[in-house]
Amino acid sequence: MRQYDAYLFDADGTLLDSREIIQQSFNHAIAAMGAVHPGRDYIGSTIGLPMVKQIRLVLGEGRDDSFYSQAMDIYSTHMLENYHNHLTAFPGVKEGLAALHDMGKKLAVVTSRRRPGLERFLAYLGLADFFDLLVTPESTELHKPDPAPALFAAEGLGVQPDKCVFIGDATFDIECGHAAGMDTVLVSWGGMDPSEWPVQPDLTVHTFAELLPS
Repeated sequence: MRQYDAYLFDADGTLLDSREIIQQSFNHAIAAMGAVHPGRDYIGSTIGLPMVKQIRLVLGEGRDDSFYSQAMDIYSTHMLENYHNHLTAFPGVKEGLAALHDMGKKLAVVTSRRRPGLERFLAYLGLADFFDLLVTPESTELHKPDPAPALFAAEGLGVQPDKCVFIGDATFDIECGHAAGMDTVLVSWGGMDPSEWPVQPDLTVHTFAELLPS
C-alpha cells in the first residue's frame, strides 16, 4: 500500500473483534427492557453508529428518552463487566500497529464507541500505546458518516487530510473518510458487503499486513 503520514482506524470490526460482546450486551438490554429482538443480522448492521442512535434502532423507535437512557446504561454495564470473555484483537493488528508506530506514522482511532469503553478495551488488548489520538463521540458534535470526526483527527495529528488514510469495515467509515478528502480502505475481516454502499472504498485488504507501506 502507498505511504501515508497518518492512519485513522475504526475500532469495532477493524481493530477489535467485539461482535459477540456487542450481540450479548444487546440481548441483555433487550430482555431487561422487554423490547422485541430485531435479530443478530440487524444488530450487526448497526455497528459503527453512535450508541444513542444504535440503541434507538435496535430497541425500536417511539419510546421516551428515559427508556433509551436506561437501556444504554444496562447495555454498557453488561459490556464492561463481561468483555474479558469475548473481546480480542483481529489477527495481525498488534504487530501491524507496532510496525506503523515504529515507522513514525501518526495513528488515531476514529470510532463511534464512547471513550471509557474504548480506553479500557485498548488497554486490555495492549494496543493503547500505539495511538497518538482517540476520536470518540465525545470529541465532535457530528459523527460518522459525517466527515467531522476524520477532520478532527487530521487536525489533532497535525496532518493534512490528503496525507491521511481512513481504514474501517463499515459504510459509515468509508463515507466519513471520503467526505473528509482522505483515501479509504475497507478491511474484509469485518464481514461487510460493500456492493451497495453509496461510496466505494479506494482499496480492500484481507490482512492487516497489507496496510503497511510497500
